[in-house]
Amino acid sequence: MVYVVGDSMAERYEDGDPLYVDPHRRPKPRDIVIVEPKAPMAGEAGSAFVKRLVRRSGGKIVVEQFNPPRELVFDEDDVMRLHRVIPWTELIGM
Repeated sequence: MVYVVGDSMAERYEDGDPLYVDPHRRPKPRDIVIVEPKAPMAGEAGSAFVKRLVRRSGGKIVVEQFNPPRELVFDEDDVMRLHRVIPWTELIGM
């Protein structure tokens, strides 16, 4: 479980909301994901981003945020982990 920090995904997720991730299922477009870039220096804690996956192709991971609306592009080689956030309805078995 991780917690949201900030409001870039508001109204969907708010600051402090808990998120559960699936480290085994490959995310598909429109899934909410956690993007964890490689840390700038070995042994340092890096940052992570909660975004919606737009596409993955050509060595790029394109994601979007809601507040303010914009796309971000990551090089796949610069990303340590990309995890799918489990939707609440799926988490509770609906």
